[in-house]
Amino acid sequence: VSGNPSQSFAGFSWAYSIALPIKLVSFTAFGDASTMNFNWKVAEEINTKEYQIEYSNNGYNFSAVGNIINARGTLGSETDYSLTVNALPQSDIMYFRLVSIDVDNKKSYSKIIKVHINRIIKTEVYPTIVKNSFTVSIQAEKANTGKIKMIGIDGRVVYQRMITLSKGQNFIPVEISSGISKGIY
Repeated sequence: VSGNPSQSFAGFSWAYSIALPIKLVSFTAFGDASTMNFNWKVAEEINTKEYQIEYSNNGYNFSAVGNIINARGTLGSETDYSLTVNALPQSDIMYFRLVSIDVDNKKSYSKIIKVHINRIIKTEVYPTIVKNSFTVSIQAEKANTGKIKMIGIDGRVVYQRMITLSKGQNFIPVEISSGISKGIY
C-alpha cells in the first residue's frame, strides 16, 4: 500500500434497514373442537405472498393446518383476513400461530395464542312444542360459560342469553317473551 502515512483509515459505518413483511394489529381464534375460525388484521404488508396458520398441541412443535396463498402483497393500509380450518386434531388445549411468508420465502411468526376447547357432552331442549317457556338441558364436561341462541328459520337471532355451566348436568329455563312470534326455531 502506498500513500501518505498521515492519512489513515479510521473506520466506517454501515447502515441498513430491514422491512418486516407485516405489521400485525390483531390475531384471534374462536371455534370448537372440529372447526376453528381465525381472524387477523395487518396495518401494513411488504412483499407478503402467503399466510399460514400453524397448530400445536404442546406450544412447541407446530405444523401448518391452513393457508391463504394469495396475500395482498404490498399495502400501506389496514387489511382484514379470515380463515376457517376444519378437521383439527382433538385436544382440550390448542396452540396457534400465524406465519407470514414474503416473496423471498422468509417467514415471520406471530405470538402464540392458546385456545381452550370446552366440550358439551349432550344437549336437549324440551318440550319441543313451546308456548311460554322451555328448558335447555346441557351436560358439560367441565364448568364453563356459554350462550343460548334461538335462531329463526331465516337465520335471524331472535333470542340470546349468556349462561354459566357447572360440570355435569345443567338445566336452564328459558322464558319466551311476547316479542317472539310463532314459528320454527
